[in-house]
Amino acid sequence: MTARWLNTDTGTGLLHARARTPDRWDVSVERRWPVAGALSRRRIAAQIRQDIWRGVQATRGFTPRVLVATDTTHIHITGGGSLASGRAAPILADRIADILDNPQNRRRWVAHARARKRMEDLC
Repeated sequence: MTARWLNTDTGTGLLHARARTPDRWDVSVERRWPVAGALSRRRIAAQIRQDIWRGVQATRGFTPRVLVATDTTHIHITGGGSLASGRAAPILADRIADILDNPQNRRRWVAHARARKRMEDLC
C-alpha cells in the first residue's frame, strides 16, 4: 500500500506529513538559512522528508514530518517526526540535524525546489 502524504498550509508554513498519523512532534530539529528567490515549499518539504526517512529508517515506528516556512530572504525548516512509542532516542535528533546541516543536501533541495514551476507547486 502506498503511503499518502499530505501538504497542509498551517498559516505559518507548509506541513508535509503522512495522512492519518498523530499530530505530534516526538523529535524535531529547526534550521534557518538564507535563500534568494522563490522556492516551492511543497517540493523542498518532500525532498527533506525523503532524506530524513532514508537517514533514520532503521528507527522502528518513526514517521517523518517537515514544516517549511519562507520569507523574502530565508527558509525555516522544522524536520522530525513522531514515533509509535512516543519516545525518541537522543541520537535521533542528532541524525536529523546532520541531514539538515549537510551543505550538499541543501544545494540539492534548493535546486529541486527551483527546478520547474508547475501549477500544483504554486502554493
